[in-house]
Amino acid sequence: MKKPRTAIGVAYLTAALAGAVALVTFAPAAAVAHPSCSGVIEEDQQHDDGEDHGHEEECNLEQDAGETEYLELGEPVENAVLGDSLGGAFVWSDNMTPLGFSARYVTSGSLYNSDLAFWGNLAAQGHYAGFRLLDISNPADPVQLINYTACGTAGQGDVILYQNLLIRSWDAPQSASCGGVSTGTGFEGINIFDVSNPSNPQLVRHLRMASSGNAPGSPSGCGSHTATAVPDPARATLYLYVGGSSGSCTGMDVVRINLLNPNDAVYVRRAAASRQCHDNAVILGNVNRAICAGGNGFSMFRFDPSLDPDAAGGIANPTLMYSRSVSGVSIGHSGSFTFDGKVVVFGHEPGGGSQAQCQSSSSVVNRSIYFFDVETGTQLGTLLHPRPQTAQENCTWHNFNVVPTKRGYVFTSGNYQSGIYTVDFTNPSQARVIGFADPARLGTGSSITLGGDWSTYWYNGRIYESDIRRGLITWKLDDVLVNNTLSFPHLNPQTQEVSFDLDVSAPEITLTTPVDGGQYLLGSEVLADYSCSDPDLATCEGTVANGAAIDTSTIGFKTFTVEASDTNGNTTSRTVTYNVHWPFTGFFAPIGDHHLHVAKAGAVIPVKFDLGGDRGLEIFQAGYPKAPIAVAEGHHPDETPCTLAEEEMQAQVLTEDETTTANAGLRYSDNHYQYVWKTKKEWAGSCRELTIRLVDNTTYKALFQFK
Repeated sequence: MKKPRTAIGVAYLTAALAGAVALVTFAPAAAVAHPSCSGVIEEDQQHDDGEDHGHEEECNLEQDAGETEYLELGEPVENAVLGDSLGGAFVWSDNMTPLGFSARYVTSGSLYNSDLAFWGNLAAQGHYAGFRLLDISNPADPVQLINYTACGTAGQGDVILYQNLLIRSWDAPQSASCGGVSTGTGFEGINIFDVSNPSNPQLVRHLRMASSGNAPGSPSGCGSHTATAVPDPARATLYLYVGGSSGSCTGMDVVRINLLNPNDAVYVRRAAASRQCHDNAVILGNVNRAICAGGNGFSMFRFDPSLDPDAAGGIANPTLMYSRSVSGVSIGHSGSFTFDGKVVVFGHEPGGGSQAQCQSSSSVVNRSIYFFDVETGTQLGTLLHPRPQTAQENCTWHNFNVVPTKRGYVFTSGNYQSGIYTVDFTNPSQARVIGFADPARLGTGSSITLGGDWSTYWYNGRIYESDIRRGLITWKLDDVLVNNTLSFPHLNPQTQEVSFDLDVSAPEITLTTPVDGGQYLLGSEVLADYSCSDPDLATCEGTVANGAAIDTSTIGFKTFTVEASDTNGNTTSRTVTYNVHWPFTGFFAPIGDHHLHVAKAGAVIPVKFDLGGDRGLEIFQAGYPKAPIAVAEGHHPDETPCTLAEEEMQAQVLTEDETTTANAGLRYSDNHYQYVWKTKKEWAGSCRELTIRLVDNTTYKALFQFK
């Protein structure tokens, strides 16, 4: 389904892009927002005929007119996940929800969809014929803005988005035209585009990184199989750590792009890594490490952005810390760091991604992803592919990123025809899958139809899946570990621009009022007093607002709860129980407030008291009043509370005038209650405690020595 492209649609994405840039303190966008062809520089300008052809071609972008003149609305996600012409339905865990789909079907040939990058609400999906730009402001309805195909068909086309620039890798020698400009003979390297208007990308320049013919002073290169953004905003510079196209290129090639003038892009040097760097990943913040994954393992680098970039250990000249081989691995592929910089996830690609390496019969090594200590290279754990695939499904762990959550270590991964896995590796020795989406196999018969999930990345609360043959599919995962993640203004998945420590501590709650076990008068005004503390406090809510009156409108036990959460998803609560009671002012005469009363066994004693009004006659709890024998705990058996009281003070002796002959029972008159208590003659010589317990959960006692 298509709808005409409108100025509103284009303006919206341009505004979204500009807004995303404003969220971060990076250098301004390129000075020339829409460079003309006369501003395009091609570094390798000498063609076979020896003449300068650098500026002779016009901006004749050879795009599909249907794609450039229309916005492609997202299609129903069911079209992708419930079965299509490519294969059957996906199977996914209960906590995964498919959201949206933007199709770029590859039903024949090999111009596959590849990697992803994000800037604000703009997503770039690379493919073997160019790239797509999509509006993802609504992840449930990704909208294609353009399918750019004016750049040859050289390699997988990994992409980077940074400010208004899109950078595309070119990893196979080819003589072609890109953006209307000839690349020259045997071009390999990167193409830089201005995507200020995402519906009309403009080529800024080609940067040649071939084995020969590079600009004077540039080293011999190996093209760009992958490129990783390493921003240096203090110097308005974007560096790239480039992974070459050949196993003979043992290191990371470093490129510098001037963000104020992206025509000024220079291939600087190769950082020796003792291995080919298939893919590189970096983490900045307080960590400043880079991993080169390739060959039989990985190499770890460190750099210091505060140094001169070209100094030893500077951002353009990183220092090799160590090179680590992994037993049984021959095609190291990908890496990603935990955001505290303590653990690195390392993946490899047995069979190059085109083989069925996730069968139950596949070797343990080929089915494993690894976790290592960043500083030492010590192996901390592994995880096997949890869902064995068939012999007709190409599969390995492939492209992944660590989810920005402070609740633990989590990554989400694309794994060819094994689909999506999201993994909790907070304990790297006991990693576990917390969500998955597994597509049905492609094709029929005994052969493998190449396809599946090239990349899966977490971006701002959603999972974005680049399906090799289908396009872009978006998902939502519901799990406590990822329900409160950090959001970023942009994401190049191999670049982690911030670092932070885990936060598994819940907020602290101080609850002063009501007091646990507190007693409060019916109808009294008692104001709640509580607070919550946490560096990342999100909510602090009580049964009523802090400073508001708690409930004292009825008698009985009540609970008061304060709940707190932080922005990292840690939650806590504290509940206290308090009691609301009638006002009891003490026993009236003849009992009064004396500590000990002496009475004749068998006497009928009036027990008088007030509860602040007539509360009806159902005021006693079942079984009350009662008068059990009083026991002085911790004293000699001959000592009773009565004897002890006599030693302390003079007892009140009830005379016959203070007793009554009224019938036993309870009544209310003259603004007070009177309970007629008939004692028993056999109580003579005993010490007893008259006990009344009211339905408001209060208890009142009077001590009696019976004669």
